[in-house]
Amino acid sequence: MRKTIKRNIRQVFTGICALCITAAALLIVPVAGYANNTDADQRQAIVKINTVSTEPYYFNPWMTMPAESSNGSGSIIKGNIILTNAHVVANHTFIEVWKLGDARKYKARILHISHEADLALLGVEEREFFSGVSPLQIGDMPAVQKEVRIFGFPGGETLTVTKGMLSALGHRDYIHSSSFLLAGQIQAPIKPGNSGGPVLLNGKIAGVIMQAAANSNLAHMVPAPVIRHFLKDIDDGHYDGFPDVGLVTQKMESPSMKKKFGLYEDQTGVRINKILPGSPAEGKLKSDDILLAINGQLIGDDSTVEFRPKERTDLRYFMQMQHIGSTLNIDILRDGQIKNFNLTLNKTRSDFLLVPLEEYDRKPRYFIYAGIVFSPLTKNFINSWDGVPEELVVEMSHIPTRERKEVVVALQVLPADVNKGYHNLNSMIVETVNGQPVRDFGDFYNLVTTSADPFITFVGRDGYQIVIDRAQAEESHKSVLRTYSVTQDRSEDLPDFHAGKKPFSLSYQ
Repeated sequence: MRKTIKRNIRQVFTGICALCITAAALLIVPVAGYANNTDADQRQAIVKINTVSTEPYYFNPWMTMPAESSNGSGSIIKGNIILTNAHVVANHTFIEVWKLGDARKYKARILHISHEADLALLGVEEREFFSGVSPLQIGDMPAVQKEVRIFGFPGGETLTVTKGMLSALGHRDYIHSSSFLLAGQIQAPIKPGNSGGPVLLNGKIAGVIMQAAANSNLAHMVPAPVIRHFLKDIDDGHYDGFPDVGLVTQKMESPSMKKKFGLYEDQTGVRINKILPGSPAEGKLKSDDILLAINGQLIGDDSTVEFRPKERTDLRYFMQMQHIGSTLNIDILRDGQIKNFNLTLNKTRSDFLLVPLEEYDRKPRYFIYAGIVFSPLTKNFINSWDGVPEELVVEMSHIPTRERKEVVVALQVLPADVNKGYHNLNSMIVETVNGQPVRDFGDFYNLVTTSADPFITFVGRDGYQIVIDRAQAEESHKSVLRTYSVTQDRSEDLPDFHAGKKPFSLSYQ
């Protein structure tokens, strides 16, 4: 079956560096329209970014797609650092930046990146790039209905300043990463190239533009609290991410449910349905506990908390604003009694996913055996395939267990004598290898390469079997790779040897 590779654009929203949105209703002000010194200082701190990037070809994971060029914006902040979106520089091979009025383009590199929060910091080696620039400061979240200004290079060499208004603030999905974090909604006619540009309030950064709604004047920004979290996270030189405690909860808006679990009329909270394996709550919390408060902040029956006076968002806000290694204090109701626990925040959302969400700046993991291409299932692969089988999509709703950490898929077959009878096979989930359950991709690799059995048998979910003659697989390995111009039969994370013994010739020469 032929696969069609497409960009990861989902439904209504998309990263605005690749989207054209009609400007209307609100004002786009050219640079020349500002004359005072404050505006001049702000303009000098705005940067245009050009990125050359190459995306992996997930169906043929040893290959990459053709290089593409895209533009975005950024701003210079304290420390001679450029703040922008992660999606502006994702999968980069080359990055250049330049300032307003400067004809020279400077090579830039990524210092730190958070694909979760769609934020990145860039550095430029030449100090003269930052000469005469007053860095912008990170400010506060603006009040709803407050006017803001968005700076960026939505097209060509012209810096524009767009007036807009913050219309909402709350949790929403970040398109770049599928993360569910605090975000600001802005009414403004944002155009391609604005991605990564600052949203300013009183001359300070209130947010960074990240995505926009198609065919409307709605855009979204990464707000100041998320930016500050990212900057503090990397103080030690390493990015850890946003904490997650691995709880599945249920709203308690039903009066009958509240009565069943013994909540008083004025008590609010959410029911804990499940505690995920590896959660810091294991051994402390239980299913049917009622989560009442996080760090002293009461949780509503609708699963929200008040993060500013009269403003509410998802209960995860006060957890996500903590850092890995910190302690989360929670109150629960169990058997009519309030109990208090401290949980060490040592996990992120990715620790509780069976299928990884969007990944960037890394090559796919894969292994070719007997001409069959195997890989762990990822959302990147799902997004890249028009008409992806439903059974693969369903795996995204499943959670990992101690017995099953990843889903291993036979992506396709490179037809050869060694795999005759299976040439039309594609995207089969592998449950066992020679009768042994597959725990994760590394486990799968070891089961295949260390087997001494004369046949290697892969069994799918419906009992379908792929039977390979091991001796024939070893003998034909190099010739199959040569036939299909495969220069590397597996990803770099997989070792050449297992326990000091080379199971069969892996390298293409």
